[in-house]
Amino acid sequence: MTFSCKPLEFLWNKDDGSLTTEYFAALSASIHMFSAGITYAWIIPSLPRLLTDEYPFEITRDEASYVAIVSSLGFIAGCVSSSYLIDVIGRKKTILLMTVPQVLSFLMIYLSFYSKVLLYLGRISGGIGEGSAMSVVCLYAAEIASPSHRGVIVNLTTISNVIACLFMNVLGSLVDIYTASLACLVFPILQWLTFTPMPESPYYLLIKGNVEDATRSLRSLRRKLDVDVELETMKADVDRQMSEKGGYKDLFGVPANRRALLLMTCFRFFHLFSGMVAIAAYAQVLFESLRIPPAIGTSLIMFVNMLMFMSANFFIDRYGRKRLLIASSAVIASFLLAIGIFFLVREVTSIDLNNYSWLLFTMVTIYYIFLSVGVSPVVGVFASELFSASVKGQGATLGGLVYAICTMVSIKFYQFTSDHLGRAVPFFTFAIVTIGAVIFYIRTVPETKGKTLESIQEELKCSSGETSAEITKTDYVV
Repeated sequence: MTFSCKPLEFLWNKDDGSLTTEYFAALSASIHMFSAGITYAWIIPSLPRLLTDEYPFEITRDEASYVAIVSSLGFIAGCVSSSYLIDVIGRKKTILLMTVPQVLSFLMIYLSFYSKVLLYLGRISGGIGEGSAMSVVCLYAAEIASPSHRGVIVNLTTISNVIACLFMNVLGSLVDIYTASLACLVFPILQWLTFTPMPESPYYLLIKGNVEDATRSLRSLRRKLDVDVELETMKADVDRQMSEKGGYKDLFGVPANRRALLLMTCFRFFHLFSGMVAIAAYAQVLFESLRIPPAIGTSLIMFVNMLMFMSANFFIDRYGRKRLLIASSAVIASFLLAIGIFFLVREVTSIDLNNYSWLLFTMVTIYYIFLSVGVSPVVGVFASELFSASVKGQGATLGGLVYAICTMVSIKFYQFTSDHLGRAVPFFTFAIVTIGAVIFYIRTVPETKGKTLESIQEELKCSSGETSAEITKTDYVV
């Protein structure tokens, strides 16, 4: 017995049960996330260049902060449009379509030596691609992955984002803004070449009632001829979830959806107000006092960051999401407090800490180690698991809005408090928020390790206080 589909025959005309196709599809989708990581990290090496005569237009520190955060406006647009498109044209076509604003972003930044306006427009366009990647790629990876390997496969998309940050920091430190922009054009093109033949999510195909294509997709992903049992289970799960109401009103009105939205909002808030984006954006400025070049210092941190993300694959499906989230957040809070004390002593007292700049570098490195091995990958996995199929688009949209708003506020908060109140203030604030996060995680976060997407939904219903009768009345079409 054989089966085939010409675009992917070389991948799915197999019956070996391996995970090859799942990983290949996830890695290909992750190129979209890689381009998003370039947009995210672009400001790290570029900010010092914008503040010098190398850039043809004068950029003040205040303007530079807006160059850093303006991509969040595009991020919102990318989240909203992608969250709509994933249920209209599918996960796969949305990812392919949203490579276009990434291409335009790199082109406009390259041409920004003609006009400062193009710099802002390029950042906004890149933000659209970034918002799309954050909304769709993890969702696609979660829906194509086997439950026992979902954490690892979803985390691959996050790893690609971290690798992109390291890549952009090194590239942007070695070449000028314009040359770096041209080099980055390679990745959206590579995205098209590798992802076009990949299978669509079987969940999406079942949502659209296309059982035949869903069967072919699942066979290619699992590399098995016999997928009837899993397909029937998946179909029953999708039918049940799609029988629920699926508008924004129901995202807030249905207790399980409301709980998922609350968790998502808190995850995003605590993640971003742990200082992740703000510290990264101003990393090279932060390390100006180091005896090694700031670009090398930030690159070393990002390299360690990348290694920790990769090691998170070992922990995330072995020890569970919740335990990893709590432990890493507790350590992060401790080092944020320590960094705040370092700056407080340096700025308020007469103690000379110039010979101890290595200590600051060490503390920031450890901060990023625990951020990368716990909080960041776990939040990414949770984001792909929480919402029912009927409201995934709406949930992704609101999650993206929270992400964008928190990004803008945290970066501007860091810049304003650092310039006017001292660098200790933002670090103490981030530490207090992260301590609150630890308490929240202990009290409210469910464990999703090894569970199917359907069982996670049932647990959310139970946690939100819905009884069996209420579930039947509210969620099923009679």
